[in-house]
Amino acid sequence: MKFIPHNPYIVGNPIKTKAMFFGREDDFQFVIRKIGMGTTNQIVVFCGDRRSGKTSILFQIMNGRLGKKFLPVLIDMQILAGVKSDLEFFKTVIEVACSAVNLSGLSLEKVSKQAGDFSIEHYFEAFLFFIKKEFPEKIVLFLLDEYELIEAKIRDRSLSESVVHYLAGILESNYRISFIFTGSTNLENRKEEFWKILLSKSIYRKISYLSRNDTCRLIADPLHEYIEYPEDILFMIYRLTGGQPFYTQVICQNLVDILMEEERNDPASDDLKRVIKDIVANPLPQMIYSWNNLSDWTRLILSALGGAY
Repeated sequence: MKFIPHNPYIVGNPIKTKAMFFGREDDFQFVIRKIGMGTTNQIVVFCGDRRSGKTSILFQIMNGRLGKKFLPVLIDMQILAGVKSDLEFFKTVIEVACSAVNLSGLSLEKVSKQAGDFSIEHYFEAFLFFIKKEFPEKIVLFLLDEYELIEAKIRDRSLSESVVHYLAGILESNYRISFIFTGSTNLENRKEEFWKILLSKSIYRKISYLSRNDTCRLIADPLHEYIEYPEDILFMIYRLTGGQPFYTQVICQNLVDILMEEERNDPASDDLKRVIKDIVANPLPQMIYSWNNLSDWTRLILSALGGAY
């Protein structure tokens, strides 16, 4: 028997490496078709529930999953925390972009000098000028996680609506630049009027759960040299999670912990029952958050259904 050397399952953080990321090939191909094979600039909006894997998809794109035609730039929207003006926001975005494209000599200072009058428009155009000069055939792809945070900053007046108007304007430029937003809803469902200017350039893409095959790969592949999962265990985990990647990782992490503690590599249904019982008795913060955000009627119905089993 080979002893399990480590527990590779990741709970609570995005999947940044290729080794623990499974599925989503249709989502990557969607972006390639809509942006990479087209001639117009676009915004793709990845919508899905919390913990459905949207941020992990962005990290895979940063790792080159779309191919060499793209220059991805991941913008962690937490940078908005200290931002107090439109110019400050875009300067921060350009600084991150200069670092991400890894072009020798390209920096915020160089872009500022090219921009001249320090307007937002000139900052972006100066950056794209340098990129087009060095990579004339490539598409700069900005990845904005939780785009709704822009709306929140506009509401508290740290940013103005001009931020959204400028994003719409840069999409009309001659430079190849596009965006991927992630969020809980598409732009059409936002109540604020300023999002409407982006609608003609936006494409909605629902991020759903993993297929049964990809869920089984997530369960079995990371430790395939050490654990051989019985088919009934694979099916039970898929039935329990429905392919939700976060909860699949939670169950697998707890199950592997049991096997490592008891120095075994033969998962059984009793082990899975122990894991589920413990998770229900000690719910994760993410589970509590999701529950608290449900309506009273939804919680009542779910409680009734749970009591029936």
